[in-house]
Amino acid sequence: MTSQVITYKSPDNIYNILLKLHYVTRTDRVIYKLSLNGSILIDRSFNDSAIWSVNSRYFAIQEWIEPCDIFDSLQAYSYNNSLTVFDFFQGRECQLIKLSGGNVVPRFFENSKIIYTKEIILGLIKEYEIDLEKLDRWKKSPLLLSS
Repeated sequence: MTSQVITYKSPDNIYNILLKLHYVTRTDRVIYKLSLNGSILIDRSFNDSAIWSVNSRYFAIQEWIEPCDIFDSLQAYSYNNSLTVFDFFQGRECQLIKLSGGNVVPRFFENSKIIYTKEIILGLIKEYEIDLEKLDRWKKSPLLLSS
């Protein structure tokens, strides 16, 4: 059964991220809306694959790229998704990787690195890591600026 609301509380108990069920597609993809301490990212959609870093600096989550109104017209494995990381210390976010035809799933943080997997259509799962300190494509996050 799909959860109506999923809570991700930061390890330091300062931040409270809620995923509220928005839609379930005909192919059983679950779409959530994300809110942080009451501020909602209205125009973006997320999956429930998410993790916090131990120091509560980073929150990583799988984000759907398509607008919700076209999900039912897509085939089960044609969804585009990304791994998005929010940096709570710097008030910024970054779309780390985009993938079509599979899932990008955050696994764990190791210091400033995130370890994630790409799960491709034929059951192929491959693990990757990115050092978040070395990225140059961060942008200010409207979610973190409003909280």
